Amino acid sequence: EEDLEISHRLHPNGVYDLYLGYYDDEDEFFELVHLLSEPEIAQLPEGLKKLMKKVVEDEKGMRISGNFLSK
Repeated sequence: EEDLEISHRLHPNGVYDLYLGYYDDEDEFFELVHLLSEPEIAQLPEGLKKLMKKVVEDEKGMRISGNFLSK
């Protein structure tokens, strides 16, 4: 079983990032974080940005289905 975590995060300071965490063949955990630039943030769907902002304001984490934006 592959142990991989991918997330798109919004932090309280308004910074968006793309996170990837994974284990290598020796079972060592690695994390990669890419801070999104303003042009990248502008490409995010408004519904997603609104949802993420609400989650941050409520101080709770939330998992949504992969097809959330296609509904």
